[in-house]
Parts: sequence; structure tokens; C-alpha cells
Amino acid sequence: MTRFPVLGVDIGGVLSCKRFFDSETSLFGSRYLDTPPERDSFEALERLNLQFEGRVHLVSKARGGPKGLLQKRSREWLRHHGVFSYLDENEQLWFVEDPGEKDFICRELSITHFVDDRLDRVLETLTTVEHRIWFVGCSGADGRTPPGIKKCSTWREVEWHIARTLALGHGPS
Repeated sequence: MTRFPVLGVDIGGVLSCKRFFDSETSLFGSRYLDTPPERDSFEALERLNLQFEGRVHLVSKARGGPKGLLQKRSREWLRHHGVFSYLDENEQLWFVEDPGEKDFICRELSITHFVDDRLDRVLETLTTVEHRIWFVGCSGADGRTPPGIKKCSTWREVEWHIARTLALGHGPS
């Protein structure tokens, strides 16, 4: 049986740019809709959704604040940036309470590629994801890149790496 490629993408620090977070423009602040997206993230996400034939899922940790606040604001921020014009808010958006729960979602959705900004408690624990991408983006995180994980600094680099894995026969494109 052929396993079709499925992409999972974190939101905070991957689609949204962490460098500009402060008390007002984080998803906890009063100006959370002003949180800037990571450069090229939404354009790349839209292209990848086409390339993956709609098999793209946003999987985010949404804990903190009054119950549901971070989830609500994440949805509003994504809606504000037009993401739900090409992703289905009810079918392609998942929230977990703990970063370690992303592995469960990845198994349930048969995710083959995952993009996250956290090595610990996320990428290093995704046991069933063949292609794990450590997105350092605007935060410029340094450090050792573990075997089996690709470090990318831009969304163009993420797209190039994913295209390469698909071209090498890691699932139909």
C-alpha cells in the first residue's frame, strides 16, 4: 500500500515570527492580531497544501491563559491572515495541551513531514514522522542538529527540502 505524504506544521514560531513577540503582540497580548507572520510562511503553506493535495495539518500546542484563549486567538490570527481560504479550519487544525501530544496526532493523521521550531519535546519525540524539519526562522536558533532532522532557516528552504524528499520517492507528489 502506498503511503501518501502528509504535512504537519506548528503555528507559534513557525508560521508566526517569535522575534517580534512582546507582551502586546504575543497571542496573549491585546494586539495579538499584529503578530507578524514568518516571512513567506503563508504563501509557502498555500503552495504546499496544493502539492500535498490538501493533506496539510496545523498542529499546535495551545496551553496557557484562560481555557481556550490561546486556541481562540490562534484561530483568529490564522483567519485574519486568510489561512482558512485554503485550509479547512475544522478538518486541518489541531490543538494539543502538551507538546509531547503532537506525536499522537502525527500517528493518527499518518503525517510524513513535520515542521516545528522545538527540538526538545517535539521533533525528537516524533517517532513515526519520517521527515522532521527544525524551523529556526527569525529566531536564529543555534545548536546541534540531531540525525534525522533537517534544520531550515527560511520557508523557501523548507519548501526546497520537502520538494527534494518527494522527488526522491518518499511518497507521491
